[in-house]
Amino acid sequence: MERLKPGDLAPSFTAHTFDGKTVNLDYFKGKKTWLCFYRYANCPLCHQHIFEITQNMEKMRLNNIQIVAVFESERVKFGKLQGRKFPRFPMISDPQGKLYELYGIPKSVAGQFHPVVMLKWFQAAMNGFFQGEIDGPFSRIPGHFLINEDLKIETVHYGVHAADHIDWNAVQKFVGGITKTKRSALA
Repeated sequence: MERLKPGDLAPSFTAHTFDGKTVNLDYFKGKKTWLCFYRYANCPLCHQHIFEITQNMEKMRLNNIQIVAVFESERVKFGKLQGRKFPRFPMISDPQGKLYELYGIPKSVAGQFHPVVMLKWFQAAMNGFFQGEIDGPFSRIPGHFLINEDLKIETVHYGVHAADHIDWNAVQKFVGGITKTKRSALA
């Protein structure tokens, strides 16, 4: 699997969201796009990260940022975010892992047992996110891509463990001027 790097043109794709809508990366030309690759639909670590993102959604929307999330789960397995409402951004179902392969998103069994993962599991549980059915590869590691208006990748983050998401400072720099909210801790 070849990894992407800053300056690369983001690989184009057409996919379907959990509610059956079609998403094509080309739809976001002219907008800054944050492409988030998560694990599986019932992963509490992923739900915690999405919760943190939603704390800044209005500010991102005002700055013309489009967020797109990808999960390696079947559409029918997703349900609600453990009793919460769906975020207002596209959430793609990719059970065959084609987009993960296209973007070079890794798997790592060892990455599931990193010391930070336990801390993040606890944080997720404190916010009401608990382990649901594992309906995708347990060994999947998250990945994030900040894509500019010309669909070129500005920032690449390949995680090294199951709770390793992009640093909030990189997102803030990309977005331009968003400050962390009190409850949000994307770093």
